[in-house]
Amino acid sequence: MEPNPEQTSAKPKSKKWIWIWAGCGCAVLAFVALGVIATIAVPSLLGRFGEAQRRKARIDINSLEQAILTYALENGGRYPDSLEVLVTPDQNNNVFLKGYTQVPLDPWKNPYHYTPPSSGRSFRVFSYGKDGAPGGEGADADIENESSATAK
Repeated sequence: MEPNPEQTSAKPKSKKWIWIWAGCGCAVLAFVALGVIATIAVPSLLGRFGEAQRRKARIDINSLEQAILTYALENGGRYPDSLEVLVTPDQNNNVFLKGYTQVPLDPWKNPYHYTPPSSGRSFRVFSYGKDGAPGGEGADADIENESSATAK
């Protein structure tokens, strides 16, 4: 008894379709799994990135604070009028903020701010945070040098 030609050709086609559907099903499951993982992991990573930016701002502010103190020490207690003085070479071609040719920007690409000491208050170096506006909470909160924060 010979096999019916229609039956033999139908079997391989159905097996092909099974493999195609199985492959599509696996791909859909993989995408769903990646979506679930991304939903869990991305907010955590973004939070860490935001904290890393705030740490970078604190480090920059500390460097600016140290450069201001060095400037005052080498200039008879006189503080700079602006942060630009720290990156401008003096008469001996020295700069007080080493490694910079201009005042760095904060991690959000906004300028750092400086208020010289006055009326018994210490100088202040600060960033307005992520939003670039005074005040705020969380990532938008202002970040300032420790000596001005404790002098208030």
